[in-house]
Amino acid sequence: MRKITLLFSTVITLLFQCNLQAKDITIYVQADHQPNIHFWGYPEEESEWPGVLLTETATVKALDGTEMSFYYKTFTNLAEDAKISFLFNYNGYDDNTRNINNISNSRYYIYKGNHEYEDITSQITGEPDDVIEKVQLPGDFCGWNGDANTFEASEGKYTYVRIVDFSDVTSDIVTFKLLVNNGHWLGWNDIVVNAPDGWVQEAAADGNIQLNLSAIGAKKFTFTAVWGGGNMSSAAWVLNINAEADAIIEKVQLPGNFNEWNGNYAVLMKEGSYTYTCDLDLSSVTEPCVVFKLLVNNRHWLGYYDLVDVEAPDGWAEESIEGGNIQLNLTSTNTKKFTITASWAGGNIASAGWILKISAQGSTGISTGVAFNNAAATPVYDLAGHKMTAARHHKGVCIKDGKKIIMN
Repeated sequence: MRKITLLFSTVITLLFQCNLQAKDITIYVQADHQPNIHFWGYPEEESEWPGVLLTETATVKALDGTEMSFYYKTFTNLAEDAKISFLFNYNGYDDNTRNINNISNSRYYIYKGNHEYEDITSQITGEPDDVIEKVQLPGDFCGWNGDANTFEASEGKYTYVRIVDFSDVTSDIVTFKLLVNNGHWLGWNDIVVNAPDGWVQEAAADGNIQLNLSAIGAKKFTFTAVWGGGNMSSAAWVLNINAEADAIIEKVQLPGNFNEWNGNYAVLMKEGSYTYTCDLDLSSVTEPCVVFKLLVNNRHWLGYYDLVDVEAPDGWAEESIEGGNIQLNLTSTNTKKFTITASWAGGNIASAGWILKISAQGSTGISTGVAFNNAAATPVYDLAGHKMTAARHHKGVCIKDGKKIIMN
């Protein structure tokens, strides 16, 4: 009899302990009308798409005393370590939220439709912020599941920093996502990306982020991931991307209709810090005008609007009618030999901050840009031999010190 009593007592104790270890998870969602919840990872049940329509409601008081109405679903008798994953939707794929993964306790949400939702658990329960265990930058430059680009926590709260060097990368484009806590792939639609225009874009597939190395011209970057805090570590992220040093200028060219747009004839050589020059002989050109652009790193066509400035004497250069190209008027210049100087202001984008200066090549004997008042100390004559005065200021070709000059 005693053995039976002991066995019965043991069974009751085990059942009581199991009951203590079981838990319920209730998902509350405030919505304009009845939403669906599509869930998985729940041991006894997995919903079929588009999920279970929520019909039951409950009124809950927030910490500030505000009463809020929620639709809800409760998952019962779960193991203590159980987690569920789900998403909300009204009409299936057209407006579903992204996955909300590995939730281990009851939570409160606002579902706004059009893919938007917000975790407001802290407003109801006062629970502390979620824990960020690891932040990474996986992508095709380091392997999607590698740890090569793991961020380091900054001194600032919710701030994580990683310096990435792409010097060994040969492709123009690298693709990546932000990975939080080894479980949340945050692509283009899940994160705010701050970078200068032209640096990043959405990838063709899977909402990845693409960094255009060729557009920037730099290979070393500082990635700073800032989290807004809250009860879901995969939400409220901002990723800032900055180049570590001046962009790399590998080649500067002057393609145009005098050399075809993809030719390499007029390649500018580096002369000094941020300065590139070439001598351009257009003696064989029969047209009165030539059209060209500045081409940087074999990629950036910088036309009239993209250049900071085009410096040339009046009448020499102007904007083309088509494509914002630059036209050089050979009839106005009275020469076909030029020195082209491209000056770059430096910075993080190789295609920005350029000034293009066009002057007559020194060997032609024709100098440029000489103003009349700058030549007062030495007599200046017109082509007929008449001495020029301020009152008879003449624009065009004149004679000074026995050499032809252009007055402007």
